[in-house]
Amino acid sequence: TYLFSIPLGMEKMKLRRLGGMILALTGALVIVFPPDQNLFNPWMLVAMGAPVSLACGNLSRTLSWPKHGRPAELAAYMLLGAALLTLPVMLLTDQVYFPGPAALLADKALFGLMAVTSVMYIFFFLLQKKAGPVYLSQIGYVIVPMGLLLGYLIFDESYSWSVYAALSLIFIGLILANKQRST
Repeated sequence: TYLFSIPLGMEKMKLRRLGGMILALTGALVIVFPPDQNLFNPWMLVAMGAPVSLACGNLSRTLSWPKHGRPAELAAYMLLGAALLTLPVMLLTDQVYFPGPAALLADKALFGLMAVTSVMYIFFFLLQKKAGPVYLSQIGYVIVPMGLLLGYLIFDESYSWSVYAALSLIFIGLILANKQRST
């Protein structure tokens, strides 16, 4: 997002910020591609297209933000749009789901997930409006350590030294990328 925002005039090139972003990205890549395992396959290159797509979305949302658009309204429209886009696929594959009258546990979980997702997207849009697309894009670097922490707490996962080194790179990178110069 940062590299794409510079030619668009949304951000200025700052070496500290660029260096921080590169450190954080390096840390995330070490976690995804551990040095002690050969996990690389051609599909990983395809998967790497996802961050580029997210960057384009972050920038296009900022550039086309409606003048009086409020985060809650935009989140509602986005989720409604996503639901309408999935409806034809559900109909074509005969996978339409309607909650039953007895409200099974799965139904309750589904409604809980819908509520959490709705609130999350309101905060997502609020963060983008207040802080901009580049700051918002760094949320992925926060999600990685949180996922590892949950894996440790819930599933008793253990990690190699390279993961802890990579987490250090992520944290140092985030600090450098977001540290404001005091004058």
